[in-house]
Amino acid sequence: MDGLSRALGGDVDATAVLLTADDATVDNRLRRREFGPAIEAHLARSRRAADELDALDVAIRIATDGRTPPDIARQLLTAAQWLDG
Repeated sequence: MDGLSRALGGDVDATAVLLTADDATVDNRLRRREFGPAIEAHLARSRRAADELDALDVAIRIATDGRTPPDIARQLLTAAQWLDG
């Protein structure tokens, strides 16, 4: 986060949040927006990225499976203490 703070001009209050989804949800989302022979490469790259992100020390993780964007946003804002409740 130090690098991010410096890039934003110094003393900033940054919060890392990792949005998660299970493999079936990610597969479904990717297949709805990607077409053709490249889909398998996209899925493999997504799984590798998920493994790397899972290894990070991120205190706030929010599951997105079966949830609406407003619901996820509300949880994110509350978890980051940017919203009361």
